[in-house]
Amino acid sequence: MQGSLRERRPGTWELIVQLPRDRATGRNKQLSRTHHGTEREAQRALSAFVADVSTGKTYPSATTLNELLAQWLDVVEDQLSPTSVREYRRLVVKRIGPDLGKLRLSKVTTQRIDSYYSTLTHEGGDCVSGDRFRIRCS
Repeated sequence: MQGSLRERRPGTWELIVQLPRDRATGRNKQLSRTHHGTEREAQRALSAFVADVSTGKTYPSATTLNELLAQWLDVVEDQLSPTSVREYRRLVVKRIGPDLGKLRLSKVTTQRIDSYYSTLTHEGGDCVSGDRFRIRCS
């Protein structure tokens, strides 16, 4: 992942990280952040920013929960059984996606997730469970 910086005005720097091409639109994407300080401090902040984006600690503000879950499934697919992967994809498409998937990550809060889990528990039936997590339904 590449990053660059430019001085907007004295002591104010724009840190820019090039993101992977958007699969849906085919457009190049970038993420930017403002930093106040010296050029050397801005270079250090840019390195940390690139590292955060590369490791997934920072996402573009428009990233949805569906996009994050798709990325996660791509990463863990080789570590799970085909049956688990198939079930996780089904749950994302049938359960999580329609209820929470279109939310931007900035809108996904612990309260929303707790409310969603509570709804699943009260509905019963098709509950979310798998190798890495389990929600008990009654």
